[in-house]
Amino acid sequence: METLLIVLVIVVVVGVVALLAITPKVRARQSAASLFVKEQLGGEDRGERLERLANAFGSEPAGDDELRGPGALGLGADRLVFALTPDQSVTIDRADIVDAQTTAQPGDTGKAMLKVVHRRDGAEVTSSWRLPEAAEWAEALRG
Repeated sequence: METLLIVLVIVVVVGVVALLAITPKVRARQSAASLFVKEQLGGEDRGERLERLANAFGSEPAGDDELRGPGALGLGADRLVFALTPDQSVTIDRADIVDAQTTAQPGDTGKAMLKVVHRRDGAEVTSSWRLPEAAEWAEALRG
């Protein structure tokens, strides 16, 4: 029993140390992605919307530029930009956006899915993100 307790304490300590070591890297990546998205939209105050904690769920059908995971999503006057890192990003021209839908229900305050239907290489593609205020994003994209 005593050995089990010691092993448990060691596992918890290692987990906490690992978390403390990873957290600054994750925040640095989020900051770099957000800064990149802002730059792609034309600067600090040029974007209509920015979400630093968007989670990409990829595209259907999948393409070469498909990204999955946490990153920054920004909406500007002429484009929608998502970046995991400055080297891993995707840009969708607003002129190519056909529709925007959400799984959010009236009164929802948490995260929901945003699904953007857009044209890529002559075909319609649906790209999805999970983020707060998904209904407002969908409305802004349709507007």
